Amino acid sequence: MATGRICTLPNYHSEHNLFPIGYVSIRTHASMFQKGQRAKYKCEILEGDNRPIYKVTPEEDADHPIIKDSSTGCWVYICQKVNDLQDVKK
Repeated sequence: MATGRICTLPNYHSEHNLFPIGYVSIRTHASMFQKGQRAKYKCEILEGDNRPIYKVTPEEDADHPIIKDSSTGCWVYICQKVNDLQDVKK
């Protein structure tokens, strides 16, 4: 876990949020691979080309991180996989 460093470029903050480069956290959420199980996900904010890159790595499949332009993009992908596993109707 790391708090990261503040970047003053406009895309690394908003009126209400900071997106520190190097931030790392661990989150427990529903597994994308095992129905009814929970898993750990490593969440990171990386330095991109004038904008942050969001990387979420599932502990169950560390060789295949989810990398998107937003944290929301990562979690939408994960939630879709969890829903598919649960046979949730859309």
